[in-house]
Amino acid sequence: MTNETYPAAGSTPAAPTRSLVHGPPIITQVPHSPPTVAKPDGAAVRLEWPDGSTVRLPYLWLRDHCPCSECQVIEIGEHRVIIGNQPEDLAANTATIVESDSTTWALDVTWPDHASTFSCTDLQRLVASSQRGQRRVTTWSSDFAPDRFDHDAVITDQATAKNMWEAFAEFGAVVVTGTPTEPGTVEEFISRFMPVREMPFGRVHDVAVNTRAYNVAHTAEALPPHNDFASMSWPASGQALHMLTNETDGGDSIIVDGWRLAEEFRAAQPESFEVLSRVPVGFRMFSDTVETWTRQPLIRCDSEGNVSHFRYSNQLIQPLDPQHPDLDSFYKGYHAICRAVVDPTNQVRFRLEAGHMLLVHGHRVLHGRTAFSSGGARHLQDTYFDFDDVLAPLTRPD
Repeated sequence: MTNETYPAAGSTPAAPTRSLVHGPPIITQVPHSPPTVAKPDGAAVRLEWPDGSTVRLPYLWLRDHCPCSECQVIEIGEHRVIIGNQPEDLAANTATIVESDSTTWALDVTWPDHASTFSCTDLQRLVASSQRGQRRVTTWSSDFAPDRFDHDAVITDQATAKNMWEAFAEFGAVVVTGTPTEPGTVEEFISRFMPVREMPFGRVHDVAVNTRAYNVAHTAEALPPHNDFASMSWPASGQALHMLTNETDGGDSIIVDGWRLAEEFRAAQPESFEVLSRVPVGFRMFSDTVETWTRQPLIRCDSEGNVSHFRYSNQLIQPLDPQHPDLDSFYKGYHAICRAVVDPTNQVRFRLEAGHMLLVHGHRVLHGRTAFSSGGARHLQDTYFDFDDVLAPLTRPD
């Protein structure tokens, strides 16, 4: 591995944060002012405005989203109409603009078997729904410090809670301070906002030195950055780690932005990125009573091509067949990714004190810790949730 393909550990300064946009693109805008005309345009109607702007609305799309009570369950916004019952070459008999005043208008459409009226507000609502989920994602390296929020303010003030979850959605990590140190608080905190996701090893996990450990987290050894439950096909995408007691020397927390590493890796080694996005490898975690195992690629992208899941666990990864046709290419990429994960310029380190709670996006942010002395008490509890339950309220229509 040379510096031309991926920087050696510690060889480059930390880069600044980078903001990306994830989610569907903003393509269509429906103006408040009335269009001057509605014209047939192939399998669609085209609305035209005096300033030259246009919006093309396909007939099947319009029929599928007719807002009347015959086609929709109005109270809950669910479909009644089944578009497969319409002809594939469906066309409107007529499509006309009905203008009440300079800002209020509607599109009236007559079909062979139905009539639909779309107000300007209806069309804006439908377009906004199609674009829901677009959000800013800011990636980071060692110069990042997670935003901190006071526990009592988060649970008593709606605006503070919203700010916390918005920061979590953008950066993938926040810290809650002043959290009570009673066992079970982490479950109570997450349950205030969304369901806790119960995992195979329990609903709430106690992480402390344990001679019957099923995971290196239950020792005093250094814990390399990782995401939990890489051994599940769809692991929890949110994790809360609540420090109850920390009286040890060492044991500093480490977080790494896996999406940042993956995007830099794609730019530096596109062929290796493709291999790690395609070749599945096994991951396993087990105890005396529980077995978890899956075979998945290390990197997954969403439909827009953005990295959506960076799966990394040095502890849990299993062998790839030594005669696998992509073995050499896999190890070229995996070697580079491993170097990046342990590179200090990609790591943020800080100490979680008693009463601190770290929230991380489990499909994005790796977490770990340095080794610590086992002479003092160190006890944290963690639990899990799903990022969908974070994002849905933040993007809920007014």
